[in-house]
Amino acid sequence: MSGTYKCRKEVKHHLIYYKHGDEDSIFVRELFTTPTITVSPNPVRKEQKMTLKCQTSLHPPRPNTQLQFAFYREGQIVQEFSNNDTYEVFNVHSEDCGKYLCEVKTIDGKVEKKSAEQLIQIEGEQR
Repeated sequence: MSGTYKCRKEVKHHLIYYKHGDEDSIFVRELFTTPTITVSPNPVRKEQKMTLKCQTSLHPPRPNTQLQFAFYREGQIVQEFSNNDTYEVFNVHSEDCGKYLCEVKTIDGKVEKKSAEQLIQIEGEQR
């Protein structure tokens, strides 16, 4: 967490106590932003192709940091973690509707974040 941090120590030397202290401000930057999930085309039409994209940005851009992406529908994984930031459905039907989200993580899994849910409905159909 970003903030001001303080360090203090007390040293006893020949029956005399010496107090030392210092403080410094530390700014912690996220490795990558919280992902967002977008759908195209919008609106989604029955029997058409639908593409979901999971978008995030590295802070600052780090060419050696690799991210992996996964996609979920109604809490169930529909695309396992890979370096592919898109999920495609080539022939959309009513069973493809629902709440989708994406998850992004570093290769080592130490940092992971999920997008907000995105409700996907087929134009003209109610779920």
